[in-house]
Amino acid sequence: MATALHPLTAQKLHEEARPLKERIAAWQFFNVYGVKTTTIDGKQVAISGVKFEGSPKHVFWSGFFEPFMVAAANNTFQWLGEQCIARNLNPSTYFEEARQLMHALVSKSFQEIAQTDQILRGEGFPSLIQLVDVSAKIASMNQHIDSLAIAFQHRQPTPLQLTSATEDIIELKPNIGGIGLNLNALFRWARARFSKNS
Repeated sequence: MATALHPLTAQKLHEEARPLKERIAAWQFFNVYGVKTTTIDGKQVAISGVKFEGSPKHVFWSGFFEPFMVAAANNTFQWLGEQCIARNLNPSTYFEEARQLMHALVSKSFQEIAQTDQILRGEGFPSLIQLVDVSAKIASMNQHIDSLAIAFQHRQPTPLQLTSATEDIIELKPNIGGIGLNLNALFRWARARFSKNS
């Protein structure tokens, strides 16, 4: 079952993945126009007038696209953590959903990368060229995405932690006997505790 945040999370990931998709598209017409784009840190990549072999092929396959996948995951997880805090949500379900969305993006992107490589090496006859096996790259990136999801999730306070960190159930302030009971905080604490255990 999709969560209530699913449409927003999917849209956020789609936006954050735009630079990745633009880089894949930039390479798809290498045999016609060459490629002119930038790396994740803004360095220019401009290659033309040569075949897709040697240095161009090395640039293509030597970690050019992966940093954009990591950036999309980082920014999406950061945004999701902020949403969970703002809405007082337990992050576990929402991060799991985002993780699965990211896995789908990684798989689709590497398949497009492999198909682009096949087209460029085929020079008009891609069916004669064996598709590069990217399963290991997908597995490696997904493992990294999983680690990021865990790290970002552990940075986010749970609803119970938010309550205890921002409110004291027992208020020590001048009144009858010097101790007051914050019933609103007690109610929110009990509700968060019940939701966590159910």
